[in-house]
Amino acid sequence: MDRHVWTDEETEVFVGFMEELVIEGRIADAGQFRPGSFEKLAAKMNERFPSGGFQITHCKNKVKRLKEKYQFAADMAGCSGFGWDDVKQCVVVDNKEILAAYMKKQGVRLYTPGKPFPLYTRLEKIFCKERANGDAAVCGNDAEEEVQMNGYEEMDEEDTDFFNSNHDCSESLLQQSNSVASSSGKKQGKKPSSFKAAKDTKMMKELTDTLKYVFDQQGKRLDAFAQAMVNTREEKKTGDILSELGFTDDEVISIALKFSTNPQLEKMFWSLGNSQKTGFIRAILHT
Repeated sequence: MDRHVWTDEETEVFVGFMEELVIEGRIADAGQFRPGSFEKLAAKMNERFPSGGFQITHCKNKVKRLKEKYQFAADMAGCSGFGWDDVKQCVVVDNKEILAAYMKKQGVRLYTPGKPFPLYTRLEKIFCKERANGDAAVCGNDAEEEVQMNGYEEMDEEDTDFFNSNHDCSESLLQQSNSVASSSGKKQGKKPSSFKAAKDTKMMKELTDTLKYVFDQQGKRLDAFAQAMVNTREEKKTGDILSELGFTDDEVISIALKFSTNPQLEKMFWSLGNSQKTGFIRAILHT
């Protein structure tokens, strides 16, 4: 079956038809569509867009994709360090480290913070009842597998633009999120209504995981810096440095003997700058 690339207009109209199904009672409390619903969606879309060629499978995969994107954004907005901006209609995040820790844990990106998601509140009214009943949200690698269950994935115009440009927009979007957070006096964005009752234990766990990841990364950077300093010193031998400073071979040998009998002198030597090293060595030679 051919893949259908959805335009923004088609997606907007499709969500409107989904809202009609909710009003008609064609969506069960568990978020499942009643028999005949997808046939009706396909018929409505073909009536609105005669050249669209919409099929039932297209509609099923589109619902699945919208549901997964909404749930991913809703889960993200409900975590510590994230929030929802009603004005910009997007999820915001406090800093880069929190986003990196979250994405590492999820293993898949179905939504990027800072990217407008105007359909969020409408999808919330369609899918939030399912979340309130405690049904498991689709996230991480499970979401990626479920999207591809039928052998192909429905795509939107924004997806084709993203993959064609091969552009990682997380940095710029993160800056937008940070500007939103700073302008509100470091106050987190408004939480979506479906997550106002989130438990403190979940927030503390997310915060603990984030801090652990940040500290681990900082420790790795310090280890790398220390190793680089050791390597630099090993590459530059004492004799080479003394020769570069203008000392003769006899003077270098004399200093080497003094360093061997008093290692503390060598430590002091390496702690000084080049201009100070010269005076320090001459003082040793005259003792």
